[in-house]
Amino acid sequence: MKNQINIWLSYFLTFSLVGIVLIQIFFIRKEKQLLEQHITLSAREALAEVDNKIQEKEMKTIMENPDFGFADKFKEIHNITSQQKESIRRIYKDLLERKTNPSNNHNISTDWTDSLWRESFRKIEKQLAYLQEKTLYLYLLNHLSLLPAQRRIDTTDLRRWITEALHKRSIDIPFEYALLDSEFITPVHSSGYLLNNQSRLYINYPILQFSGGNSKYVLSLSLPKDKVYSRTIYYVAALGGLFILILIAVYFYTVYQLIRQKYLARMKTDFINNITHEFKTPIATMNLIIDTLRNPSVLNNPEMVKNYLKKLKDENKRMLDQVEKILMLGRIEQNRMVWNDEPVSLNEIIEEAIEQMSLILEDHNGKIYFETSAEKDIVYGDPVMLQRVFINLIDNAIKYSTKNPVIQIRTYNRGKFVVVEFKDNGIGMSKTVQKHVFDKFFRKPTGDVHNVKGHGIGLTLVKQVLDHVKAHVYIESEEGKGTTFYLYFPLTENNDQLETK
Repeated sequence: MKNQINIWLSYFLTFSLVGIVLIQIFFIRKEKQLLEQHITLSAREALAEVDNKIQEKEMKTIMENPDFGFADKFKEIHNITSQQKESIRRIYKDLLERKTNPSNNHNISTDWTDSLWRESFRKIEKQLAYLQEKTLYLYLLNHLSLLPAQRRIDTTDLRRWITEALHKRSIDIPFEYALLDSEFITPVHSSGYLLNNQSRLYINYPILQFSGGNSKYVLSLSLPKDKVYSRTIYYVAALGGLFILILIAVYFYTVYQLIRQKYLARMKTDFINNITHEFKTPIATMNLIIDTLRNPSVLNNPEMVKNYLKKLKDENKRMLDQVEKILMLGRIEQNRMVWNDEPVSLNEIIEEAIEQMSLILEDHNGKIYFETSAEKDIVYGDPVMLQRVFINLIDNAIKYSTKNPVIQIRTYNRGKFVVVEFKDNGIGMSKTVQKHVFDKFFRKPTGDVHNVKGHGIGLTLVKQVLDHVKAHVYIESEEGKGTTFYLYFPLTENNDQLETK
């Protein structure tokens, strides 16, 4: 039931994480679209303003230069509008006289003031003047459209007008521009303008329209997309991305912890089963010996009593050794271990370990070969714990050997290290097993049969001791071809003096 909950929890976490990522992507894309639309609308308004300035400049040029090429038409339209302006002046003068002459029978409102009349007249005259210019300009547009663009538009004025219009709308983005004629770039363009650049945003607006609202030219504005999108959207995207990365990290860490907890739970279960099995055998043996010693025939035989008592002591020592190994690992992990570090000879430590394991080797018809090629072998560490390192390695080699165990140990110097090469003819290890061989409670799988004794803490203890003395360990192994451990112990600085002594 608990495993099912963990599985469903993983599914929900995955679904939620994917949903958050998709929402973030959708939000950023939508925000970019809205920002792009806003910039486009504002830029088109700016270009419309620029179009008006171009027309005003062109009208001014025509009005100031009647000989621009359309003098006859200019005089005709000027005379018509002048006559209209004169007629309005006469009407205004007549109304003003009626207002100031109370004997006149016409009913003129006394609320009108001279200032209002004068202001109204000035507006009318201004509109007539503009109408005069606009009428002439609109009439001449068809003729002006035949002129090349560079004669009608000054590039210096055009850039200034665009800059002012954009700045008025709070668009402070570097830009390039071009006047296009049927999608071809005219001579009126900035030096950096390029067509169809995927990294730029293009805003087009028709200008210099003539009769029928048609336009020959299009003013194209080019903006860099990385500048179009405000920094805010990038900050939001970066912050959202950071949160998503944190969620992803937490997600994978949670999944890892679930897997790790499941793995440790299985290892602990195996450990409890193994230690139960390991303790059950000596306890049963000890009970059997005690029952045997109660037999009067055995009690009357001192030699048999002595032999059974020795076996009883050996079994008791075996149990104490297993308990001490577990307690020792716990003290090391909790930093409560008292280390008696001192300069020691590694060769002597290995010889003592071999001597201690000699009887067990004989019981398994095993052989061990030790070659001392290291001239410098003084290292700094706890001699008891270092000896346990090699005892555990030898014990491990015996356990995982399907035939008579053969162990080869060789020491030699390499740089500032004394190397211990420990080779056995056991069942070997796969790459996967090598990654976990120093994990607590880990034991190489041997099927459902409990044919390998141990708790899975021997090599863990080895690694803890090696870490304490700052030694390194490397493994070479193939399944069915045995295993070789390479242990690199740092030599003491005064190694030469210690060896001389």
